[in-house]
Amino acid sequence: MNRFCFISLFIMISLQSVAAQISLEKLESIYIFKMISLIKKQEKQISFQYFKLCVFKDDVLLGHMKEVYSGKKIRDLEIKTVEITNLKKADTCNVIIIGKESGDIDEFFKFISSKLLITKNQKHFDKTMILFKIKKKKLVFDINYKLADINGFNISTRLLRLADKVKK
Repeated sequence: MNRFCFISLFIMISLQSVAAQISLEKLESIYIFKMISLIKKQEKQISFQYFKLCVFKDDVLLGHMKEVYSGKKIRDLEIKTVEITNLKKADTCNVIIIGKESGDIDEFFKFISSKLLITKNQKHFDKTMILFKIKKKKLVFDINYKLADINGFNISTRLLRLADKVKK
């Protein structure tokens, strides 16, 4: 009987860690959706058919974003979530989320610097506006305010107050 309890407990703990990983990705999806409404681009509005969210090198997040954003709108535009495999082709994206396992992507930043860039990779934070990270088992984010301002983004003071760190 003790052996059965031990195996059951082991399976439950394993499933909880898998569920925690999945819910982290889903939580990131929800954060991104809320953040976008608090960030505006300073430029003449271009007429778009969709609000396009592009994900680079993060299949798990992409799946959750498609689930979370299904049927939703941002700024009266239907959300379209797509995977991109080449950042040179990201010119039609409104927002680009760069996955943690993206590797060295310095050569692509000249093509995407005017987009709202979100990353989960600390080494890309100097070239992106938002960094997601885990701190004390909680999902938090940093904001690169200086870069966002240079690229014409207005970030709500409410979002700035919620950030773990703001780089000025």
